[in-house]
Amino acid sequence: MSRPTQHHYDFPIQPIDFIIANELGFCEGNIIKYVMRYKRKNGVEDLRKASQYIDFLIEEMTSGKQDDDPVDNGYINLAVSDVPSWFTHKGWNPT
Repeated sequence: MSRPTQHHYDFPIQPIDFIIANELGFCEGNIIKYVMRYKRKNGVEDLRKASQYIDFLIEEMTSGKQDDDPVDNGYINLAVSDVPSWFTHKGWNPT
């Protein structure tokens, strides 16, 4: 798969490849992305974004509410492989 140049960083493993290979959820994937790029792109702003996603996960873990619906407390926590089935489950057909 070719990557858009604006999303390519000089890492041996690209963030998106790591996220997909490890089937990380939306929040986890964004944490990885922002922490990996902060020195090369937006500095403290990216660290704050990563921190916000960590806070989302902490809230999710401590709220005691964890069900099968990936939209929980307003946060989307989907693994990349779950996206097509989740949309189909919700009645949306992307084709």
